[in-house]
Amino acid sequence: MIFTIGPFVLYFFLLLRLVILSGLSPKCKALAGMILLPLALPFALNRIVLGSGAAPELPAFIFKMQGWCFFTLILLLCLLLLYDLFRLGRALAKKSGQSGTSPRRPFSPDRRKAVFALLAACTAAYGVKQAVDVPDIHDMEVPLRRLPKELDGLTLAQVSDLHASALLRGDRIRAVVERVNALKADLVLFTGDTVDGRTEQRWESLLPLREIKADLGVYACVGNHEYYSGYPSWIKAFPQLGLKMLLNSHALIAVNRHRIVLAGLTDTTAAGFSYETPDLNKALAGTPEDAVRILLDHRPSNARQNSASALNMQRPVDLQLSGHTHGGQIAGMNHIVKKMNQGFVYGWYEVNGMPMYVSSGAGLWGGFPIRLGVPSEIARIVLRAV
Repeated sequence: MIFTIGPFVLYFFLLLRLVILSGLSPKCKALAGMILLPLALPFALNRIVLGSGAAPELPAFIFKMQGWCFFTLILLLCLLLLYDLFRLGRALAKKSGQSGTSPRRPFSPDRRKAVFALLAACTAAYGVKQAVDVPDIHDMEVPLRRLPKELDGLTLAQVSDLHASALLRGDRIRAVVERVNALKADLVLFTGDTVDGRTEQRWESLLPLREIKADLGVYACVGNHEYYSGYPSWIKAFPQLGLKMLLNSHALIAVNRHRIVLAGLTDTTAAGFSYETPDLNKALAGTPEDAVRILLDHRPSNARQNSASALNMQRPVDLQLSGHTHGGQIAGMNHIVKKMNQGFVYGWYEVNGMPMYVSSGAGLWGGFPIRLGVPSEIARIVLRAV
């Protein structure tokens, strides 16, 4: 909804505010309106020209330019709205007699707009840079009440929302793999949205995944973007890249005479493609009662349902790992993303006694390559016995 209606609102507001109400000649206004159109509507443009708004095949620098222009316009809209509200408040105060003197105006309207545009452009450029930077490591520990003492210190590396695409290509994937391997984690876990694009488009970029090293294995669940990208082909391809897929299923991992249940779910998007929807009962069926259970579910919004269903089965989940939200991508926008995901957006949550970590993601969708104040990450989680 945001990326469908929002760009049109953006375009018509800026068209009115910067073009129609300006002192430009009619010809210049028409030209400015035509230039503004593709900058404010990159998704529609990609869909019309390339036949894909989700994962178009474009050079990486085009993605960056589109993201920079689009976010510059968003920031410019915000600055203009704030300034217009300020002017309205000042006019109302003056009318009510609360302001005795007219404030000095250091800038002409055109000069003020230029300052706003420069500020927006510089901020957007930093946002693009932060979006494509190699993710940092986020170290943390989590106590699990049912974790045996012998498993204290077991280390997980979570990679969520890698989004291999025409923007985030093989060199970046290789850099992520190198950082994951440097952690020397016992388990490496992918929590969905690993790809954007078909197998023939992304195979070469994802080959570095074969080099991931983890003593207890590399496991993954799927996210919504796997369905957009050709689900059947990727389900066959991921194991060839070293990822053991957990699709409403589980694996029993033996560690120091103990067993860990590692379960994974499909994504709710599956319903729209006539594939199997998430089924926690199926994923946990037959698991040992005394085993620690770790659940991979791309969407944190399922946490309350997952916790309740697991308790009803008498197979409580000890830790859920999720992604999907990208942490909101932009400081401030995270409040909107939080509402869209049942109150979850980033970090640790306690859901009916079940700890859940929501990663900000190791990548993002190429159609909106912006991060601002919400950097990407690879999570290193050390399990602690209580």
